Amino acid sequence: LGADFEPEAFRHRAVYNAEADRIEMLLEATRACTVTIPEAGSFSFEPGETIRTEVSCKYRRDTIESMFRQAGLALDRWARADPGFALVLARPA
Repeated sequence: LGADFEPEAFRHRAVYNAEADRIEMLLEATRACTVTIPEAGSFSFEPGETIRTEVSCKYRRDTIESMFRQAGLALDRWARADPGFALVLARPA
């Protein structure tokens, strides 16, 4: 993007958002700074202000099936080799 971002002015933080049931990765300003992105403008940060860089969601099977129904989809396959992860295939309902 051609930004003049200073990595040393930020630190990485990972926080659990219980309300949204997800992990959020943040960059937190450690000092006042300004980042300029050509074509987008300048953004000023005070110490403690954050930029959300990633959201990691984990879902239970019943939650996934509900989300699929709301999107007009149905669960077609559920492949699970590890207790913490699954590969899921959806099809039109």
